[in-house]
Amino acid sequence: MLGEWVLEHVHCMLEVLERPRGHGFRLVPRAWVVERTLAWIFRCRRLSQDDEKLPRTWETFIYLAIAVVDHT
Repeated sequence: MLGEWVLEHVHCMLEVLERPRGHGFRLVPRAWVVERTLAWIFRCRRLSQDDEKLPRTWETFIYLAIAVVDHT
């Protein structure tokens, strides 16, 4: 499954969280980490548009964006 693929290729564990049941706003633990990381990545203007033809090129620019982003 997906978790096994991630472990084999990316060498990290994938944990899929279910949404809390009920109505209204419920905080999902550690979801802010993903949202913050995506916000850092998409501050790079080139990644805010889907212009790349090859997924490998897009992946490379993600690594560059993460490496040079100001985390303050």
